[in-house]
Amino acid sequence: MKNKIFLSEKRKPSGQMLTRLSGIFGMSFMLILLALFSTQCKEDDFKGEVVGVCPEVILTSPINGAINVITTKVITANFNVNMDPTTVNETTFTLKKAGNLVSGAVKYSGVTATFIPTNLLTANTVYSATIIRNVTDLMGNIMRKDTTWSFNTGAIPVVVLTDPLQGASDVALNKAITADFSTAMNPTTINASSFILKQGANLIAGTVTYVGVKATFTPTVSLLTNKVYTATITKNAADLAGNTMARDTTWSFATGVLPIITLTDPLNGATNVSVNRKVNVTFSKTMSMLSINPSTFTLKQGTNLVS
Repeated sequence: MKNKIFLSEKRKPSGQMLTRLSGIFGMSFMLILLALFSTQCKEDDFKGEVVGVCPEVILTSPINGAINVITTKVITANFNVNMDPTTVNETTFTLKKAGNLVSGAVKYSGVTATFIPTNLLTANTVYSATIIRNVTDLMGNIMRKDTTWSFNTGAIPVVVLTDPLQGASDVALNKAITADFSTAMNPTTINASSFILKQGANLIAGTVTYVGVKATFTPTVSLLTNKVYTATITKNAADLAGNTMARDTTWSFATGVLPIITLTDPLNGATNVSVNRKVNVTFSKTMSMLSINPSTFTLKQGTNLVS
């Protein structure tokens, strides 16, 4: 009887044992939580299969910054994992033109999301596509951030029109100089560093603004009379897709009137001119030396050219 009592008391857990069991249970619980936490989504290093990889867009068509994109183009995005199709829709996958939403339908198959515009894209226009981070994979993981990319249905940007035109004369002294581009530009790249005006080698102070496809240089003070000015837009100017111009664009104009010949020597109709006489002309303004040559200044005796 005493033995039974002794055995019964021996099997009864002591307070020290309960504490030990509690510690083991707590540690096991922490290990389980740690394991669960470690398997939550994380960025894919693409070196092998990883459980719980965060979804992300790994390929787009057109690619970011693409040019000459056809107007019949459908826009696609490939994910690194299979996504929940119900989360890839017209709300989470959008296309914009000049900040305005473009209507279209969104489809999802495999790992590819497709945006099909309702109408043809507009030529020579920059578009911006976005997939917001709310899209989820089959495990319910969302992307870490929105994915946005841009493309251009035209070629690289060029200046298509200037005011004043190249070679213009008699330009008003209060004239603002403008340049129109072939496509919408990134306004931050149209500034006093990329749009400059010079008179000779001297930089002209002014302010630069950009609206629509037009850049405007407004001189701080009035232009000087009878002077030639040269405007330049550097190739650092870029469109909304990030494409820069292929080269600088430069044009010149004058604030004076068109050049005319104000004096000839000998005078028109002169007689008794010496046979060794030089023939001179005087212009109303400074001329380009390269434009005054044997092709533009000739002397004839009858129909015969004089060398």
